[in-house]
Order: sequence, then C-alpha cells, then structure tokens
Amino acid sequence: MDPNGGLIDAQAAVSAFVELTKRNGGEILENARVEEIHNGSLVLQNGEAVFFEKLVITAGVWTNELLGSKLPLQATRQELVYFKPKDPTNFKKDTFPTFAYMDYEGGFYGFPIYGIEAVKVSNHLPGAPIDYNTVERIVSQEFIDACRNFLAESIPELADAKVVKTKVCLYNMTPDGDFIVDRLNDSIVIGTGFSGHGFKFAPLIGKILADLAIEGATKYDISRFLLHR
Repeated sequence: MDPNGGLIDAQAAVSAFVELTKRNGGEILENARVEEIHNGSLVLQNGEAVFFEKLVITAGVWTNELLGSKLPLQATRQELVYFKPKDPTNFKKDTFPTFAYMDYEGGFYGFPIYGIEAVKVSNHLPGAPIDYNTVERIVSQEFIDACRNFLAESIPELADAKVVKTKVCLYNMTPDGDFIVDRLNDSIVIGTGFSGHGFKFAPLIGKILADLAIEGATKYDISRFLLHR
C-alpha cells in the first residue's frame, strides 16, 4: 500500500479552478456551447461570436467534432458502480486505500467511501468504442456481476453489498494511451486524449497549455505528447 496514494475531489477541484480564474480576471461563459471555430472566433450556439488571438481547446471526446479534423481519438464507454457496505467502518478514507488490480485480461480499481456512503468500483481498461452522441448511459448487469466476482475474490465484504449508484462515463482514448498536448498552429493549442487518467495532472497540463499559447513553447519535456509521435 502506498502511504502517499489518495484521491482527488473532482468537484471541489473544478470549483477551485473556476474561482481562481474569476479571481484573476477570467470570465466563465456557462451553458455556452461552441458550434464552430471560424475566422479567429468561436461561434456559439446562440449565434454570438467570441473572438480570440490565442485559443486553448480542451474539448474531450468532442475535439474532432469541434475542429472538423480526424485526430486519432476514440470515445469509449466506461461503467462505474458504487457498493454500500453493511458496515462502513473499514471502508472510510482513513482506513481503506485506493486500490487497483490489473492483468492481461482486465482489472478493477476503486476508492474508499467519499462523498456518498459507498465504495466506487470500476475498470480502467478502455471499454467498447462508442458514438458519444448516442451512447447508452445505463450500466449493464453484466458489468455489475463482473465487479461482484472480482470483489468475491479480493474484498469479500463488498461482494454482496447493495448497489446504490451506477454511472457511465466516457474515456477519450489515443492509440497509445498518452495525452495529446501540442500546438496546432500559431494561434491554437490543444489538450486532449487524456485516456481516463488526465484529471490528476490538470494544474500542470494547464500551465503547459498556457505556456504554449502565450510563449509558443514550454520548459517541460512534452515530446511524448506531441501529435507527430
């Protein structure tokens, strides 16, 4: 067990990023869908144009749709299940670690109780390729059963625990599982293809993207993340 391991509260982190943006003079446009990039501007769904000199795109699975390009990105369907133990004592964050088990056929990972009174269990390996516009958002009984089989062998106390929440998320996969962090041209920088493990790097990736947009380069070695790789 890694004593330095842990988890990130994504909602709290995003809220902090938004607050810092506002505090430093940034403006947040909520519920403002970008339809296209056209002649140095972002065209919003309501027809409004937002002009830019430098643009950083972090659009996830919608990246190719926004750019009108064919970057090597594939959206995959990822299922999550939350199991509520009968006795939560042993599954609190101070006593129960984050965990991961992987082999050549698959594997599972999970987190202690945090936010809701349940243990999150999922599979990190890429799920089935999907069309993100029509993806089925209901977790399959087959996946729940697979989680229970894993838990029966590794964490028996959770094997028969009640399922209190399920969720389907999307991974934005690159062929090699590494990110794409690069300049598309003199005015547009892109961060995408985070393949299910990018959020924890958000502060550093954000700095690198800002460097690329403002300075045209960064002091960090991003050779493994460039498009031409």
